[in-house]
Amino acid sequence: MDKLWKETFKQRAILVFVLLLVFLSIVMLRQLWLQCFNDSFYKYEAQKKQSYLKQVVGVKRGLRGDILDRNHQALATSSDRRSINSHPYQIKDPAQVSAWLAPILKMDQGELYSILSSGDTFVNLKYKAPDDMCDAVKKLYREKQPKDDPDDETKNPLYGIEVARENSGHRFYPKGRLASHILGIVNRDEEGVEGTELFFDRELTPKAYKTSEAMDVSGNAIPGAPSATVKKSKDFDESSLNGSSIVLTIDERIQFIVEEELKKTVEKFNAFGGSVVVLDAKNADILAMATYPDFDPATYYKFPQERWRNRAVCDVYEPGSIFKVLSAGVAINNGYRASSQFYCPGRLYIEGDVVNNADDGLYSKGYETIADIVAYSFNTGTASFALELGKKKMGEGLDKFGIGHVTGTEVLGESCGLFDDWREWGRFRLANISFAQGVAITPLQLASAVQAIANDGVRMKPHLVKEIINPDGKVVHEYMRREADESRDGAYKEVIHSLKPEVLSKPMTKSGAQEMREVMAGVISHGTGSRARVPGYRVGGKTGTAQVAGEHGYMEQKYIAGFVGIAPIDNPEIVAVVKIEKPWPIYYGGLVAAPVFNKICTKILPVLGVPPTPGYKQLNPETGL
Repeated sequence: MDKLWKETFKQRAILVFVLLLVFLSIVMLRQLWLQCFNDSFYKYEAQKKQSYLKQVVGVKRGLRGDILDRNHQALATSSDRRSINSHPYQIKDPAQVSAWLAPILKMDQGELYSILSSGDTFVNLKYKAPDDMCDAVKKLYREKQPKDDPDDETKNPLYGIEVARENSGHRFYPKGRLASHILGIVNRDEEGVEGTELFFDRELTPKAYKTSEAMDVSGNAIPGAPSATVKKSKDFDESSLNGSSIVLTIDERIQFIVEEELKKTVEKFNAFGGSVVVLDAKNADILAMATYPDFDPATYYKFPQERWRNRAVCDVYEPGSIFKVLSAGVAINNGYRASSQFYCPGRLYIEGDVVNNADDGLYSKGYETIADIVAYSFNTGTASFALELGKKKMGEGLDKFGIGHVTGTEVLGESCGLFDDWREWGRFRLANISFAQGVAITPLQLASAVQAIANDGVRMKPHLVKEIINPDGKVVHEYMRREADESRDGAYKEVIHSLKPEVLSKPMTKSGAQEMREVMAGVISHGTGSRARVPGYRVGGKTGTAQVAGEHGYMEQKYIAGFVGIAPIDNPEIVAVVKIEKPWPIYYGGLVAAPVFNKICTKILPVLGVPPTPGYKQLNPETGL
């Protein structure tokens, strides 16, 4: 019996051993297969479950570039906009952290605890947090850092709480409403919407880099795994991400004076609104450009969209008698003299129609010189020399002054105005064109045209931007734009635009321009522009009073009072255009707009360091004495 049992036990033991050997062999062969023959598949599966740098969870951006005046005074700038965030999966003691932070964040402690104990990857606690709240959290974080290990933040009980800069900064305007129509606006994501903010959005927009968090395939954070950043070296300078700064040609001191005087005048005469443009007489830099009513670019959404529009470059109007300066300039440039006389009756009949002089109480003697026709603003005299000159010379001459063309300055939506092809003019049309009936221009176009007279006949391209400063401090004088390629349908190309001085045209000779300036000086000394006189300075200009054109002809009792001036007239430094829309009950350009020129020049010429005219008598513009 014992022998049989032993034999049975031996057979069973051998069977178990064989089975165990077979099992171990299978396991070893399977392991060999996995490691040597099918390793790529399981490596791929492992990477799917734990993949560092695959899940992007944030984007870090620089700050939007500044907009500065010509003297580098900040007009628009950005600061950090911060939020308080949490990474609950990293927080070791949610109850304690909730007790610390709830009073600072002004949150319910129980609500905060439920967030911090959730194990989530990321939860924003406070968006656009106030500075004092952010500073309090950072102070608490520093206080809780272990003194024996100040460098290892993972040992801080507040690890997982951060004060972070938002992807977009906070845009603010240190000078308030100053130059609001020039600066424009940005939306909540700091994207340009209007003005310079939009025109140079490409240059102002900051760069960005991405941050990544270690996560598994389900999107769950892997505790303890390192975070990383893409395209960020150890010595990376975040300031290099900032946008470029735009330096305007505007002088904030002059802009302030212009806006102040424009506002006073619009309100004094119950006007609908107004615009003023001031150019450097030599290079056509825009020193000031104002429109009123204005708006606050920081709270633009509180104002009607109509307020956002820069009316000095986007809206056209009939300038009235101011235009006679350009018509006379064309005549003088074609061989006539300021002393040339032309028929100047009270009424001039042309092809069955009639040209009348304005009802300003100034009456012609029958024949007048070009100088007096301009000084006393005779429509009939202007029509007479225009008719003698002919439509071809008048049309081509006005074209050289830039009438009917955009100036090309750095603004969006600039209007080219309304100006018919001279080949289509009849005699009556030519007569009306000479004193701006049926011609519509912008204040900037008018300033650009008269700048040619101030600059000895050379019309320069007006610039609103002086230079661009890149984040590395390099100054550039050009910018690039994507524009339609006219040589290929539907195609676009990158076009480089220069910010350097550029000649647009030469509508007058040097001697002709000098003679025309003397004509403009006569308007001030003994013509309709006496209220534009500037004490200590000899200046020149031209008044204008134009009816407002409507859908069905000219509107009753709706006028635009205008003035254009050069100061000083002997050695020009500035050209200024004043446009006051629908003033009432006084509406003449000589009474409404000319005094604005006086007040502006009285203040800004000393600011620019322009010395008074030697030997020129101090005159009171109110009395002429």
